[in-house]
Order: sequence, then structure tokens, then C-alpha cells
Amino acid sequence: MEEYSLIAGFDLGNEYSQISYFDDEKAMPVCIGKDDEEMYIPTVLGVKDTGEWLCGREALYYNELGRCKLVKDFVSLISQEQPVYLDDKVLDPSLLLVTFFKKTLFKLKEYEPNKSIRKIVVAVEKLSEKFAEYIYLALESMGIARSRVEVLSYKQSYLYYVLSHSSNIWVNDVGMFDFNKRGLKYYQITVDRQRTPHIAGIIEKDYTDSLNYEMVNDEKYRDSLGYIFENVVQNAIRRQIISTLYMIGDGFADGWAELVMKKLCGGRRVFVGRNLYVMGACLAARKYEGLGTMKDFVLIDEDMIAAHVSANVYVNAVMQEVILAKAGSIWFESDNTIDVIPDDESEIMINVTNVMTREVSRHFISLEALGLREFDRRNRIRIRVRFQSVNKCIITIKDEGFGELFPSSGRIAERIIEI
Repeated sequence: MEEYSLIAGFDLGNEYSQISYFDDEKAMPVCIGKDDEEMYIPTVLGVKDTGEWLCGREALYYNELGRCKLVKDFVSLISQEQPVYLDDKVLDPSLLLVTFFKKTLFKLKEYEPNKSIRKIVVAVEKLSEKFAEYIYLALESMGIARSRVEVLSYKQSYLYYVLSHSSNIWVNDVGMFDFNKRGLKYYQITVDRQRTPHIAGIIEKDYTDSLNYEMVNDEKYRDSLGYIFENVVQNAIRRQIISTLYMIGDGFADGWAELVMKKLCGGRRVFVGRNLYVMGACLAARKYEGLGTMKDFVLIDEDMIAAHVSANVYVNAVMQEVILAKAGSIWFESDNTIDVIPDDESEIMINVTNVMTREVSRHFISLEALGLREFDRRNRIRIRVRFQSVNKCIITIKDEGFGELFPSSGRIAERIIEI
């Protein structure tokens, strides 16, 4: 009988995808694939005249033989909410993702034949609510429940990767250069250790105007690439205390930047690779399941809430603060409710605690908005907290009534709070 114990990561890239799982014996994530050809799965689909779907290198092979039509760039198009065409026909985004996941995730069985997925984190370059929903639906259709899936951006995966390692790695700021066909970007992680739990933030800089993928293959720039890149690095880390640098992406593949990297090794660690995001996704999945040794952090980027939203309520006769939205959560995935019974209280108080500034604001919603005049134990009020954007919180209160004797009026009141 299979056990639900497999922790997995999936890097869903536009050109290539990767899969990893946590190897309990090695106590680390492992990428599937015996070599680079198996490890880096071309993110392409193919359709034969018979209607049979193909995936990855098999699709490329049959396309070269003229026996299938390719569907390329579908990850990028879906993430941008653009239609994906095959000939003149628009393809269903969910169908494309289901097909790709089915034809790739089965590879996990070759490594862990007796285990089923307990948690999988899918990392994508650019996260959006709609794109994440397509991924959830695709995996749900394969029998992987939404509760066993998380979707993160590459930046968030990078945060999990770094912070899952020894604090020697992030004793100071940590930088990463990601160089691929879409350009050269720099990401820097800063950890505020003065707060408990620690707060980790990330900044992004785009250096594509200075150095791009086409220049690597252009003889005109061959002798100056190292000089250009060294200037980019010095600009990015000037006046910064960086303990570790990562260099990832196909742009560094042929070793042209090795001399610059050797110079950077003075006083700091420098790592080069192509699997950071898929490893970070696997480590994030482990953290979501409460496993591993990663410390508690509040992770903040442009998709994550920077404040706790809470309500003070009595639980078992003791006043407690109940968190309804947690700082560091992805805004469009934060949607929580609690039911409360007023005890001579005519309003609901909502607390907003900004973890960056430590400022606390309090917001009051009158129960009279629900048409209630008597605020006693004959009323049950549902409080729902969700988000319109990363800094706009929607507070909804609803009269739920109290059994058959006191039916719900169905009335609702809402307040939008700036975070």
C-alpha cells in the first residue's frame, strides 16, 4: 500500500522544467534524472495527427520527423493570460497543464515507487492568482488535492532555498544573478535578525540592458563579456555586505564568467548551478508540512502580506488574539473565517499589525450594519478576511442567526482596510 509521504518540488519553467523530491536517506532534495538530458525537461507538448499528446524530448523528436505539431511557450502565455494556439484553435490552459504534469510527474515513481505525494510545491517565474488557480485545478484533476499543493514564485522559492540552509549562508545579505534568455536579473535577500521571528525581504534589479543572452553568443562581445559582467556585479553589490552569491541560469553555462566568479570568492561564498528553484520548491514543501530544521521567518515580497490581521475574542473564557491573515502569506490565497457570538458587544474590532513598521491599527465595524439591535448570545456573526490586493484587505461580517429560533437575516457588511 502506498503511503502519502513524498515531498516534491516542480520548477515549471517556460523553456525547461525540473522535478525534485526529498531523499530521506540523503536528507536533502534530489533532482530526478540521471544526466542533464533527463534532468531538464523541455517544456513543450506535441500533438500527433491521431490526437495523441507527447511531451518534452519525445515531442521534439517526433516534430523533427514531421509527425507531430509542437505547442511551445504555453507556460509564459498562460501566466500572462494570453491564448495558446495550435493552428487556429485556442487550447484550454488547464488541459495543457494537466497533460504536461501527467507526462512528467510519473517519473517520480521511478525513484519512490511506494510513495504518493504528500506535498508538492510548484515554482513559476511570475506568480498570479489566475495562473496559480490553473495549476491547482490541473493537479486536482490528477487526484492531488489542493491541500497538498502550493504555488510559489521563483523569488519565493529562492527565499526558501537560502533560509533552509545554515545561518552561515545568510549571516549577511545573499545575492543571486539569474541569467537566461529573458535577461539578467539580480535578487538580494536581507534578513532582519532584530525581530522574532526574523523577517526576510527580497529586492530585484534588472540588468538586461547591460548584459543579455544574445551577447553571449555574439563574437563581437566575446572578449568584453567578463568586463561587462564584473561591472554589473560591482554595481549590484556596491556598499552591500554580501556573504553568499548564487549564479544560476543557462547564460552562465559555457563558463565565460569563471574568472569574474573567482574574483568574487574573496570573503564570500559563490555557487553556480541551474537547479536552485526546484530545490527551493522541495524545501518549501517540507517547511509547509512542518518538517526540517528551517527556522520560523516572515517572508515578504510583492505578493506577500506585510501585516497580521486579527480579532480579539474569548476562547474557553480566555481573551485571545485569533489570526485571520498571517504576515508572509500570499495575498490571493489568504481567505479565512471565524464565527463569534457577541456578548453585549455592539461592534467588531479588527487589529492590523504591520510586521515591518510594528505599527498597530484598529478598525471597528458596527453590528448595527447587520440590522441588529440586541447584541447578545442569540446572534452568531461570521467574520471573513480576504484580500483584494496585497495591501487591500476585505473584512466581511455576516449575520448567521442562531438555530431555528433565530434565523439568519442574510445581511452582510463589508469594510476595505489598507494594509
